[in-house]
Amino acid sequence: AYRKAVKTLESGSYEDSIKAFHEIKLRYPYATRWATLCDLRIADAYRESGDHSQAAVMYQSFIRTYPAHPDIAYATYQAANCYYEMMPGSVFMLPDPWQRDRKSTSQAETALKVFLRRYPDDENAPRAQEQYNEVRRRLANHELYVAEYNFKNKAYNGAVSRAEGLLANYPEAE
Repeated sequence: AYRKAVKTLESGSYEDSIKAFHEIKLRYPYATRWATLCDLRIADAYRESGDHSQAAVMYQSFIRTYPAHPDIAYATYQAANCYYEMMPGSVFMLPDPWQRDRKSTSQAETALKVFLRRYPDDENAPRAQEQYNEVRRRLANHELYVAEYNFKNKAYNGAVSRAEGLLANYPEAE
């Protein structure tokens, strides 16, 4: 049943695979290995379908529920990657990404930092480091944007505060 559900996932039938994995968990709740893997594959299905928000929730649940599982590094990276994918992108006619909501960017920073600290030798670490650097660049650009805005509007204390925060929190910023 598990292999059949995985084939459904690999075929791109994400909704059907999610249902199949849930059904396996209901039918075989004591088959711990398979139920555990079903949780991880459900998260994968959400990620593959583009529902990064739900996938991140599922990966985080897997991490909390099975902290000693052999695939914990994979789940940790995928959760971080989901937050990264949720960050605002560049879209014609919209403000730059760092000028918009930075909630997912902050979540990505935290998740990537945790992953890199816990699993520095993981195969996903080089990609995670690139993503982390991009996240930090965006957050630094946001601080600079707010500092410039405050300066233009003669809110000098706010501009100085943001500039000091930029230097203190993002010393690598160019």
